Amino acid sequence: AQLPPVGGGGYFTEGKPDYMLTEVHRQARESGILRLATDIREGRDIEFGDYGEALVVPRQHIRDNPELAIECDQVIVGRNKTRHATNKRVRELLGHTSELPVKGDRLLCLKNNHDLGLLNGEIYIAAGNARDMQETVALQIEPEDGGRIQWVEAWTAPLLGQEMENYESSGEVQEFGYGYVLTAHKAQGSQYGSVLVIDESHIFRSDASRWLYTAVTRAATKLILAR
Repeated sequence: AQLPPVGGGGYFTEGKPDYMLTEVHRQARESGILRLATDIREGRDIEFGDYGEALVVPRQHIRDNPELAIECDQVIVGRNKTRHATNKRVRELLGHTSELPVKGDRLLCLKNNHDLGLLNGEIYIAAGNARDMQETVALQIEPEDGGRIQWVEAWTAPLLGQEMENYESSGEVQEFGYGYVLTAHKAQGSQYGSVLVIDESHIFRSDASRWLYTAVTRAATKLILAR
């Protein structure tokens, strides 16, 4: 099958692996996504081409055609460093010049706070521009599927892709990152309409096929797998 046309320019980077997943979701019986996932699970060679609802392309096609990352509902990667770099690139493609969240940004909750109703791994939308308070920011957020808008104070470092080692955990200060790109670990238990998977399965060694199977089955209706 022919690959889609390409153009433009982009990049993706490497970094540390995240945790391994075992939980999966299944698609409709005749789904090309499920067909591809079955081939992965059973150890068959995965070739470039059109599987119906799934398309397997060289990673270079994503570098040359970066708008695919904003046309899909969710991008999934293996490494946290890739997640940070690709979230930054997606925001550039969307025209967001500030390093801090602006209205409409997708935000990933990184820590539970049951008092505030915040759940680790959930996506929220910035309801306004962040207010810079140096080491923290004031964020106005609402759940992705709608609901109550609230103000929270969040650490700046995770939004910039920086480690939190020098900060003490506080129930009063929350942790958020950008949510355009997730590791498969953070996507566990969720499905999305259309998904772009950047295949970093090799970093999981003996669990590579399990990671890839989990990542591609996050897609419900359309999948692009870049290898």
